[in-house]
Amino acid sequence: MEEKKSSPAIVTTRQLSALRQIHAAIEHLRSGQWECAITLALAAEGQLPPTGNVHLVKALREHAPDLAKDGTLNLYRDWLKHWSKDKPDEIEISAFSVTIAIMRAISKFYAVYGKSSAEMKTFGGWCRQRGYLLPEDQT
Repeated sequence: MEEKKSSPAIVTTRQLSALRQIHAAIEHLRSGQWECAITLALAAEGQLPPTGNVHLVKALREHAPDLAKDGTLNLYRDWLKHWSKDKPDEIEISAFSVTIAIMRAISKFYAVYGKSSAEMKTFGGWCRQRGYLLPEDQT
């Protein structure tokens, strides 16, 4: 009788999983796979625990509540995750929308853990070059 081999497995944490998803989202943005980038980034954001610390979505909900109310805040996330007869079969996704999804995840990661990775910092620099974020001396 042949011995069964067990399949490989990993033990992970929410922090490590979110970190890996954010890094993968950044890579997907760079390679043009924007649907994957949004899905991974917002999955990372969603799996992180609630925090009283400021992060992008918390600030948007407080200062632009209509975005949450009318569905704009999670438009792409919901379209990518859930089929609906009331939603179109085609959607246009901008680079800025992908960037915002990744920044949502990064800002919540930082709010929860108080740290970021080299990849996150590089991404922040990339965003600043494009005018998406304030220069570091103004943040």
